[in-house]
Amino acid sequence: MDPILDCSDPKPNTSKLSKILNEPLIVHGLYVIPSPNVSGTPSGFVNKVVAFFHYHGIPFKMIDAEYQKAPQGKIPFVDCEGESVPDSRVIINWAIEKFGITGWGKDYTEEENAITTVISRMMDEHVYTFGVYSAFIDPINWERVKYKLASNVPLAIRVFLRAHIRRHYIDWHNRCGFIGTPKSELMRQIRQAMWVLDELLGNDHYYFGKTKPGPLDLAVWSQLVPICLNPEEGFGKVIKDFPRLEQFCYRITRDMMPMWLSEE
Repeated sequence: MDPILDCSDPKPNTSKLSKILNEPLIVHGLYVIPSPNVSGTPSGFVNKVVAFFHYHGIPFKMIDAEYQKAPQGKIPFVDCEGESVPDSRVIINWAIEKFGITGWGKDYTEEENAITTVISRMMDEHVYTFGVYSAFIDPINWERVKYKLASNVPLAIRVFLRAHIRRHYIDWHNRCGFIGTPKSELMRQIRQAMWVLDELLGNDHYYFGKTKPGPLDLAVWSQLVPICLNPEEGFGKVIKDFPRLEQFCYRITRDMMPMWLSEE
């Protein structure tokens, strides 16, 4: 299967990995959706994994995931020398240990680690639901996203599979307690979350005033990208009211996934 993102050549100027791969990792993910500002995939968890790999010089290729083959039903998952690893949090911890990555988040204080845990949970369990709504449920964005999904399956079943994927996310969103919730209420909640993130960031380039991206920067950025893929409609408009947060998303993309700034 042809890769939809090829980062098999390690990023320059990164620390050497303790393990050299014979072949690049295979990341089973989703297609990148072009956007006027910051592009990315409609999955915050996919964004998190590929950005972490690229930033640390881990060679990988991303292919369009086959949902039916996903371990535990979770995307992304990674294949490495016969080993299959699911779940973005597990993947990153696995990569840190496997490749001997040092320094990632080591400069965080105990208080900063506690804040990172709480905000990361908010991003992955609360803000994530808004990204799902924006990419897979909102009719405006869905028209842009659906043509990138299931492109690796025969045409005869492609339409059915896309409808099945959308129904899956609609059902999941409803089970999260959002059934019947008007879009205006969802907009209010995402605005509240962005206010918290903006206040915590302040005028710093990175969270906690660090000089380079860390775990909290990645956690926030990865889940905001799906919301911002359509900046003119829906939730994407909200971030315009938080210019510091909007610049933060651009900055992290520039630092960790610069090729996504040049998507047409």
